[in-house]
Amino acid sequence: MAIKHTELVIAGGGIAGLALGVLLAQSGLHVTLCEPHPPATFKDTALTGRTIALMNSSVNVLKACGVW
Repeated sequence: MAIKHTELVIAGGGIAGLALGVLLAQSGLHVTLCEPHPPATFKDTALTGRTIALMNSSVNVLKACGVW
């Protein structure tokens, strides 16, 4: 896929980079996100029993992205 126009490049496709990319794209910016590692499939991911706690501000960001 050829990129015709980019106003911002985000390096990193983790949760922070993805959320920032979505929010900036929703605001009308042309965003390119670069992630050097392919995502692991769920079948290749071992269950660790770990969980995550999110502060209200983090939840608000995810809600604004439309993924909460």
